[in-house]
Amino acid sequence: MLSCKDSTPLRFLRKYSLFALSALFILPTLCTPLLAWEKALAPYPFHFPADHGSHPQYQTEWWYLTGRLTTPQNRHFGYQFTIFRQGLIEKPDPAAASPWQVRDLYILHCALSDIDSGKFYQHQDISRAGPELAGARQDGMQTWVKGSRLVWDESAKVLQLKVASPEYQIELELKPSYPPILHGNRGLSAKGSLPGQASHYYSWPRLQGRGELRLREETFPVTSLSWLDREFATNQLGQNQAGWDWFALHFDDGQALMLYRMRLKNGGQDDTSSGTWIFADGSSRHLTNKDFTLQPKKPWRSPQSGAEYPLNWQITLQQPQPLTFAVSALLDSQEMRTGATTLANYWEGAVTVNGRRLEGSPISGHGYLEMTGYDQALEALQKK
Repeated sequence: MLSCKDSTPLRFLRKYSLFALSALFILPTLCTPLLAWEKALAPYPFHFPADHGSHPQYQTEWWYLTGRLTTPQNRHFGYQFTIFRQGLIEKPDPAAASPWQVRDLYILHCALSDIDSGKFYQHQDISRAGPELAGARQDGMQTWVKGSRLVWDESAKVLQLKVASPEYQIELELKPSYPPILHGNRGLSAKGSLPGQASHYYSWPRLQGRGELRLREETFPVTSLSWLDREFATNQLGQNQAGWDWFALHFDDGQALMLYRMRLKNGGQDDTSSGTWIFADGSSRHLTNKDFTLQPKKPWRSPQSGAEYPLNWQITLQQPQPLTFAVSALLDSQEMRTGATTLANYWEGAVTVNGRRLEGSPISGHGYLEMTGYDQALEALQKK
């Protein structure tokens, strides 16, 4: 997944009344350019499991899971779970440290797509890092917002997920099939042409496990194939960019693909668009803007936001093998409306994959698609 939906802290504060009092104290800091946040300028020396944890020297980061849940009766659900950390105070005063100091905001976005019934459930929350309200360790993956959390158990080599929303709850234990995949240039993933318009980005594309889904009055044992994305940055979009289209796809033969198109305001594709092809054994190949083409199809207009999203796509790859396939939304209505947190509507949903290789053999799979900047260009992420 790409950048946080809105990196202007003032928008969070004026919309979310919980932090109104705190705003009186941190407003002078927020109105001053935050020049000392570290930027993603060079390949990052990742060391795991420590780098699964938080990186507070960067202004924005996220822990991001998407995947499929399957019941014993072969009923399918898609799910999305994201925790964002948004830095507010670049250099907090240690002498003024307090459990209630609002150095960071933690934002939760989660959704469940019930494919068979055609229903979409979404939930959002936001919290400061007060005592046990929200937070993230720096020396390993343990991040939480109230009752929802994501934890990496290094001894068991298991990722533990708990999602607590009003309409559904998920508990999963997931095991990675291979070590983390670094995107771009050894984890430096360019989003724009200027220095610092980038993130440090890695994924666990293939997480397999089982757990339980509770949906209203029903409880289902489930198996899951999931995808974890981790990014941290102090990044901005270019002035000519509106948003992005991002794909995380699992193929049935064990291979996987991450692609993103940085979309220009004129509808074109920025040259920094790129991707990663992941082979079944966990080896990978970086894809440049010249290695693939994306053709959007089937426009759908949200009755809530009025934004129009292309729900079907044709993707053609030149590398690492000639391949053409279609990506199609499993539900039309999978728009995240985030007026209580990040104030940026976006489409995030479960998709299916069908196509053919050059020699004619079929290829199929499933995954997730995210589309941002269709409701309005993400001006807040642009360098001023």
